[in-house]
Amino acid sequence: EQSASYDGFYLESSPNFSTPTSIYGDIMERTDRIVNTYLDRAKRFVNTGVLLSGIKGSGKTFQAKIISNVLREKYNIPTLIVSATYNPTKLALYLKDITDPAYILFEEFEKFYKVMSKNERTHGSDSPVDMQDGLLTLLDGVINSNKLFVFTCNTLRDINDLLLNRPGRVWYHFAYNGISDSIVQDYCNENLDDENEKVAVQQICNYFDDAFTFD
Repeated sequence: EQSASYDGFYLESSPNFSTPTSIYGDIMERTDRIVNTYLDRAKRFVNTGVLLSGIKGSGKTFQAKIISNVLREKYNIPTLIVSATYNPTKLALYLKDITDPAYILFEEFEKFYKVMSKNERTHGSDSPVDMQDGLLTLLDGVINSNKLFVFTCNTLRDINDLLLNRPGRVWYHFAYNGISDSIVQDYCNENLDDENEKVAVQQICNYFDDAFTFD
């Protein structure tokens, strides 16, 4: 479909997220928790922020996709993916005109919206605005307060303290530091018949300690 332009911004339709038939671990429990909290807060006109942090391949994006699918299929709530760097003030104004409930997903947030270093904050910078500072109004309810904002990041230290430490901006923070032993066992039990192969995979998992991922 043809995109509808609006002051430099536009919405473009994309295919639905595809996900595997088998889901391991506590993905669905976390999804239900996030979705139910969001729906309850949206009724009271309060935005909900969620941060998914951790190493690549640990399940952050998969979690974000499952949330999107549940909101779309059960509640007809669309997902808006922010996949580029935009002026935060203009982006907030654009989202303000979207009055219906929506799920706003910022993938690899710290990659596209960088935070100023302490030195830049203290001694000034050529950068006109801290990109993450400029997005705080999204969570503070300045725009329509019926949105779910989910941010994924690989490096937690690159997330603005003002985003993390003020109550209400980030309602949930889930850390993804690797795949648990139970997920590896469930996967092996479903996909492998040879017990020796199951043991071998578990040994490899143990070798990587907490950094074993789907990658």
